Amino acid sequence: MRGFQTARFSTAAVLAVGLAAAGTVTPASAAQPAPTVISTITLGPSGANINPFAVAVDSSNHTVYTTDDNSDSVTVINGSSVSATVPLGANADPFAIAADPRSHNVYVTNPRYSTVSVINGTSVIATLAVASTPQGVAVDPGNGTVYVANQGNGTLTVINGTTVTGTIPVSSYPYGVAVDSSTHTVYVTDPLANTVSEIDSTTVTNTVPVSRQPYEVAVDPGTHTAYVTNYRDNSVTLINGTTVTASVSVGNYPFWVAVDPGTHTAYVPNNGGSGTPTGTTVSVINGTSVTSTITVGNGPDGVAADPVTHKVYVANYSDNTVSVIKGH
Repeated sequence: MRGFQTARFSTAAVLAVGLAAAGTVTPASAAQPAPTVISTITLGPSGANINPFAVAVDSSNHTVYTTDDNSDSVTVINGSSVSATVPLGANADPFAIAADPRSHNVYVTNPRYSTVSVINGTSVIATLAVASTPQGVAVDPGNGTVYVANQGNGTLTVINGTTVTGTIPVSSYPYGVAVDSSTHTVYVTDPLANTVSEIDSTTVTNTVPVSRQPYEVAVDPGTHTAYVTNYRDNSVTLINGTTVTASVSVGNYPFWVAVDPGTHTAYVPNNGGSGTPTGTTVSVINGTSVTSTITVGNGPDGVAADPVTHKVYVANYSDNTVSVIKGH
């Protein structure tokens, strides 16, 4: 699993970094009907060596995209079945993925080659050089601006369409990135410093301490709450403005996170560990509590929510499937 190994680093590298002091919230019982798995999409024939890792959804046409770091390709899903496979070419190492619902461009980071592949439809329309070891990628759906976290040199690359338009210094080890589409604030995790940087325009305006090894982040633009996964202490930190408002206990080794802004619900796959993932659940957060835990496929990794249909897509790395959850 090349992308997974490239992205994560040893426990020893992070044990020396401090732990944020937010309290832990105990999971609560559901106050409304829980989201449920309504279908499972198989990405290839039995025995196929497909490992879906990250996932994105274009909310304007409801197309779903997953990265496969074995074949260096992106799988395209329409409805309940695979409609295409898009090869990224020889110099690809797909990791994170994000879709722009306005242009229908899809952006895929290639950490090993320090590039971003841009897909439209079923074709690669551009390969952009960025800075060293790009990891997370996010699109601001309000203006189409794309942000890429470059782990190797501490910056964000800014992209508009298929053109690199700027570079923003961030932190020592930027990793995950998300955008509040209503304020255009950008959030960037740093799993070595155990912090989240907040960026307004081109400037870091705040740095918020969180917990151990924060990898990914997602934002609810309605409540302006950022959800940050803390891989090494099985929790999700909630940030509003510059304040940590809660720490929610989830399952083992949470890595990715997605938010459905229509229901203000966060979905956190419990990956189960580095190497070959062994988890089988997704924690559902409403408010500051886990309100349900959903059983999905083996090794759940990437997750994306469609805010129009309230369907949530979970890439199951270890069994060649995508679980489809229907939210509230």
